[in-house]
Amino acid sequence: MVNASAVSIILLAGGEARRLPGKLMLRLDGEPLLLRTFRRLTADGRRPCVVSIRDPLAPELQAQLPTAMIADRFENCGPLGGLASAAAAVTTPLFFAAAGDLPQLSAGFVDRLEARYQELSVATGAPAAIIPRRQDGRIEPLAALYETEAFVAGASAAIARGEKKVTAALRGLPVVYYELTSADESELLNINTTEDWQRLHA
Repeated sequence: MVNASAVSIILLAGGEARRLPGKLMLRLDGEPLLLRTFRRLTADGRRPCVVSIRDPLAPELQAQLPTAMIADRFENCGPLGGLASAAAAVTTPLFFAAAGDLPQLSAGFVDRLEARYQELSVATGAPAAIIPRRQDGRIEPLAALYETEAFVAGASAAIARGEKKVTAALRGLPVVYYELTSADESELLNINTTEDWQRLHA
């Protein structure tokens, strides 16, 4: 296992949520969605966490999050800008990017990606990123492990080119895909619509 202090969590909370406004404040098991995601990812206390924001969070939500808030310093660059801003502020060589609307994600999922990173570092050399890939081929860059320095440099270059996809930061870098099992996929249920919210409660 990679030493816990080598990895920070960057929790993204700066999206516009046009399809489900205010979703990070929706309550699941009595707590706001963002707080639940934060709690599950940091439950073991081993990894520092920062929250990437575009605008200040609601005061009642921010008061419940005992961690630093990093403002997105890029204009209209979506998650790439938020991650680049927060990654430049963390001090660990690795970070795990997590969308704030993944209420089933856990610290154990991060553990599995860390273990894969360690294996590759010994066997073939460390990749710049380990990105989960679903059984249908879709990838999950907002539930992935990145090398901090490489990502910051790649993101800055991508933004300068006018690109906005998170994966644009990885151009020319070694990337490994973590093939998701059915159990893994259940952790990556994200809440984008009312239908997603209803499905979570079903």
